[in-house]
Amino acid sequence: MNLKRLIKSFQCAFHGFWDLLRTQQNSRVHAVAAIAVIVLGILFQIQPIEWALVLFVSAFVFAMEQINTVVERMLDILHPADHPGIGHAKDMMAGAVLFAALAAVIIGLIVFLPYVVRMIIK
Repeated sequence: MNLKRLIKSFQCAFHGFWDLLRTQQNSRVHAVAAIAVIVLGILFQIQPIEWALVLFVSAFVFAMEQINTVVERMLDILHPADHPGIGHAKDMMAGAVLFAALAAVIIGLIVFLPYVVRMIIK
């Protein structure tokens, strides 16, 4: 294993994630949501399985956002002019991100709603 190559691959990965946050408004919305979920998880002292669920769906949403951004950029390079088929492909990718985000919201409600209800009832 080449340590320099490994370090370089992590640097590239972090650069890519920073580029996503810097250039994509929706990724910043996802980041705020992920931070809120982490803060709520700490405040409510959620269980390990709940941590696993909320962290997984948060990471999944970011991964889908990154894939969406890559596909859009590649399609723009390959075919800069408007094309209905490319527009449909971009819409489908955006739909995949939306689907992941909705799943994350539903899981967040499943995890956090009981804690909120207990807090209100007390």
